[in-house]
Amino acid sequence: NIINALILLPLYLHKIDSATLGLWLATGNILAWMTLADPGVGDVLQQKIAQLYGQNEFSEINKTIGSGIMTSSFIFGLSIIAGIIFYLLIGTIIDKDVSQYEGLQTALMVSIIATGLSLVSFSLSGINQGLQNPVHVAIGSLSGNFVFLATNVVLLFLGFGVISIAISNMLRALYINIYNYIALRHVLHKARLFIDYDIIHLKKFIKIFSFTSISRIIGGFSASLDMIVLARFVNPTTITLFEVNKRPIQMSQSLIGRHSVALMPLVSHANGKGDQAQIKSLINTQFKYYYYAAIFIGLIFCINYHTLITLWTGPGKYIGNTIVFLLIANFFFAQIGYFMANIGYALGDIKMNSYIN
Repeated sequence: NIINALILLPLYLHKIDSATLGLWLATGNILAWMTLADPGVGDVLQQKIAQLYGQNEFSEINKTIGSGIMTSSFIFGLSIIAGIIFYLLIGTIIDKDVSQYEGLQTALMVSIIATGLSLVSFSLSGINQGLQNPVHVAIGSLSGNFVFLATNVVLLFLGFGVISIAISNMLRALYINIYNYIALRHVLHKARLFIDYDIIHLKKFIKIFSFTSISRIIGGFSASLDMIVLARFVNPTTITLFEVNKRPIQMSQSLIGRHSVALMPLVSHANGKGDQAQIKSLINTQFKYYYYAAIFIGLIFCINYHTLITLWTGPGKYIGNTIVFLLIANFFFAQIGYFMANIGYALGDIKMNSYIN
């Protein structure tokens, strides 16, 4: 993901009109609201299946997988409907006529399908992770990103502009879904499990989302609010400048944050087995490494950020110390909260996690 962003953002700046790119970044945040149709099915599946796997509750695992797939199918349809509604309202929300920007309307329509497919992939990945099959999830994600990169570069040089980003996103999501499903069938066969579609279990399964859905909706709106406010009150070119300066910090946040995400299925599985002493030792040790990494990266950014932005995208793209230092402070505190939230979730405290979010 980081390599993709490092390679592609300078290409976007050279191959896509700056105003069009700025509005794509802003409207992309609005379309991201369609992901709020997903109350976090993938995360719940991962936590529940990993814990059940530790307890050897194989019959319950079969039903949980079936309920998860039925729920994600419903969410796919709901997200497409939400995406079309947001698409029709985009012009009003940002107070701009998107039809004036070349390729933007087509790119947004393709992105609706891509985002819906991504939501399905979260559920399939969550099932695989819960079954302690993270290697294939990683391979699928990694190879999917190569598909995204190759498609994006070729289409950009062929002159597709902003449409190249949308098509690449859709192909990546489709590829990851196919790969994850094949990997899931393989691990189910190996563990002598199967997909059990049980309506009674589905009703019980859906109750969990009464807590997570509100949390996801509020969190999703707040996460995308900065770009939408900018789109309404600031020149589109300035939006691009803000995104350029935010991107390296955002990428580092994702990189360090993956540490806690990677621990989640392991912690849930160990919790299912009842290894409390082992869990406490693991969490204490990993949290220490985690906040050391967050402090180190934050200090490196404070010292070198102007040079980094200038070398990466050229002179004149640094947005200023005030905004950058605020972004770095947000990076540090968000990282610490993210670790605690993920570990609490992995231990099964989904209700409290949702209240806090």
